[in-house]
Amino acid sequence: MYNKFLTLLVLIVLSSEVIAQSNQNDYKVFFKIDESNLDEQDLLVLNQIVNDLKNQVYYEITLTAHTDFNASYMYNEALSKRRAISAEEYLISKGLKKEFFDIKWHGEYLPVASNSFDEGKAQNRRVEIKVVKKTLNNTQDLIQNIKPQYQQTFNLNHQGSTILSSENGMKITVPENAFITKDGKTVPQEKVEIKLEEFHNPMDFIFNKLTTISDGKMLESGGMFKITAEFNNQELILKNDKKINVEMPSKNIKPNMNVFTGKKNSRGEMEWQIRPETFGLKNNKVNLTECPMNLNPELLKELYINQTLTQQTLNLKHSVPRLVKKPVMPKTPTYFSYLSESEVFTWFEKISLSKTEKSLKMKIETDKIDALNTRKRVKYEKKLINYQVRLSTYPQDSINNILANKECDEWFTKEIAKLSNNTLIIEQNAYNKAISNLIKYNKAKKITCQNLPRFITRQSRFNKNDEEQIIKNNRLMFALIEIMNNGSFINRLFKNGVIDYSNAILAKYVKRRYRFTEVSISNRFVNLSSNPYLVKIKNMAELENLKNKGINNQTLAKDANTIYQASFSNLGYINCDRFSGQQMVDIEILADKDIQISLYVKSVNGMIMPQYIEKSQKYITKVPKNVEVHILVIGVKNGVPVFESQNLSFDKTQKIVLSPKITTTERILEQLKKV
Repeated sequence: MYNKFLTLLVLIVLSSEVIAQSNQNDYKVFFKIDESNLDEQDLLVLNQIVNDLKNQVYYEITLTAHTDFNASYMYNEALSKRRAISAEEYLISKGLKKEFFDIKWHGEYLPVASNSFDEGKAQNRRVEIKVVKKTLNNTQDLIQNIKPQYQQTFNLNHQGSTILSSENGMKITVPENAFITKDGKTVPQEKVEIKLEEFHNPMDFIFNKLTTISDGKMLESGGMFKITAEFNNQELILKNDKKINVEMPSKNIKPNMNVFTGKKNSRGEMEWQIRPETFGLKNNKVNLTECPMNLNPELLKELYINQTLTQQTLNLKHSVPRLVKKPVMPKTPTYFSYLSESEVFTWFEKISLSKTEKSLKMKIETDKIDALNTRKRVKYEKKLINYQVRLSTYPQDSINNILANKECDEWFTKEIAKLSNNTLIIEQNAYNKAISNLIKYNKAKKITCQNLPRFITRQSRFNKNDEEQIIKNNRLMFALIEIMNNGSFINRLFKNGVIDYSNAILAKYVKRRYRFTEVSISNRFVNLSSNPYLVKIKNMAELENLKNKGINNQTLAKDANTIYQASFSNLGYINCDRFSGQQMVDIEILADKDIQISLYVKSVNGMIMPQYIEKSQKYITKVPKNVEVHILVIGVKNGVPVFESQNLSFDKTQKIVLSPKITTTERILEQLKKV
C-alpha cells in the first residue's frame, strides 16, 4: 500500500498537468519558433482570463513559461522568460493587478512532448497559466487557506505497550490499557485513536495561535505538541497510574526545561501552566549513517532519461552574408577658385617683376588649380558611374541577400541545435550514471538521508574529456550567436579548416559573455550542478518524501544533537519550556483590528501575540528588552491578503505603526518558511 501511494505521488509531481479544482482554471498559450510575441489565438485565451476575473476581488495567477530545445539552454531560458513577461504584461494592461502575479520560466527543461518532431516542439513552446480564485472574508480564512495539515492519527496495538513515531521524529510510548472515558469506563485498546499535532517553528505557532507566555513572563521553548485520545469520537483521559513517555528531538536544546500544559481561553489565546514534571535531556545523538533509506527501486528507475540522442557532426564552413545597403548618390565636389595677383605676389614681387614675368607666374598658378579641379571632376564622375551601376543592381542584390540570410539562418539554427544536442548527450550520460549508482548503492543499503546529497554530486561528475568538450561547445555556441548578431565572418574562427579554440574572437566572447558559466565548469571535476537534468531531482518532492520515510520520518531528528524526554499523565497541549528570565517592556502597536500580529523572539524560540484593546483601538503587549523581535503581520483587507515583516528591538516603552502591504497567499507562505 505504501509503495502504491508513493508511485501515485511521483506521477502527480512529475506531471505538468494540474488537477482542476472548483476555484482553479488552467490555460495555455503557444508561440512560434524563437518568438515571444502573442498571436490572435493567444489573445483570445488571455482575454477569456480577463473576463473571468472581471468581478473577482482576489485571485492568484501563476505563469510558467517553456521552450523547445532548438538553441542553447541559456538562450532558451532567456526566451522562456520573455514569453512569461509578454503574457504577464498583456494581462496587466487589461486591468489585472500586478501584485497577484507569479511568473516562472524553465527554458527547455520541462517538455510535455518529444522534441524530435515539429509537433512535439510546438507543444513545448508554451506558457502555462494557472488561475486560482479565492474568497477571503477575514484573517482566519487566510490562515485556513495556507495552513498545512498538522494532525497525525495512530492506532494502538491489541495488547502490550505501543511505540508511535511521528513525522518529525518524535517517539511516544503508550503503556497497555492506559485510557478510560471521563466517567471511568474502560475501552478496548485496539480501538483507541491517538491524535498528535507537532509545533516546532514560528510558522507552526502562528497558524495555531500558540504563544509562549505564562503569567506575563516570557518562556523559552524547546517545542510543543498536542496529544489526545479518542474512542468512537469520545475524548479519553489517562488512568491515574498511567503515564505517557515522550522523546522529542529539538534544535533548541537547553537544560532545566519543564512540562507546561495549556488551554485556549475564550479569545483563542493559549494559557500555559507549569507542571511538576520536567523534560530531561537524552544524550543520544541521532546516528543517521545507520539508517538506510531503502528507496523504492521501481521509482528510482523512473528517474532515468531514456531520450535517444546521437552525436552530430558540425558543419561550420559557412560565411555570414554582408548587409546590403541602398547606394547613396555621391556629393557634387567643391572646386578650387583661381587666385588673384594679390594672393600670388608679395609686395616686393609686385614692384620688382616685369609684366612678362608676372604673366608667366600667374599662368603657372592657374594651371595648378585646373589640374586639381580636373582630378576632382574625374574622381566624381567615376563615383557617379559606380553609383548608377550599383543602383541598377540594388533590387536584385536585395533579393539575393534576403535569400542568403534565410539560408544562413537555417544553417545557424541547425548548427546551434547540434551543439546543444552534443552537450545534452554528455549531461544525460552523467545523470544516468548517477541514477545507476544510486540504484546499486541503495540495493546495498548504503544510502542514508545524511549522505544522499553528497552521493548525487560525487557520482555524477563528468570525466576530463567530457568537461573539456562541454567548455568547447559552450564557447563556440556563444561565439556563433555573437557573430551572427554582429554580421562578422564565421570563417575567421578556423585555422587550416579546424576550429581554433585559442582564436582571439572566441577568447573575446568567452571573456565577455561566458565568464560565469565557465567558472562553474572549469574545476578539475564538474558535478551535476552544471547539468540541467539536476532540476529533475531538485524538484522531486517524492524523493524528499522517500528520504524522510526511509529513516522513519526523522526529518527534525537529523539536525538534533539531543532529544528531550519526559513522562506525564496529562493529555492536550504540552510545551517543553522554561522561564527565560528576560526583562520585559511595554509596547503599543497601531494597526487595523482584523489582522493577526505575531512577535517571534528567535533567541528563545518564543512567540508573543498582542491583545487588541477596543477602547483605545490599539494592540498592547510586553516584549523582552534589548532583544531582536521579528514582527509578522498577516491579514485580509477588502478581501485581499496583506503581509508585513520587520525586525526591531525595544529598550523602553514604545509605540509602533504597522502598514501591511498587498501580497498573495503563496508569498506569505514563502516568507513564513524563511523565518
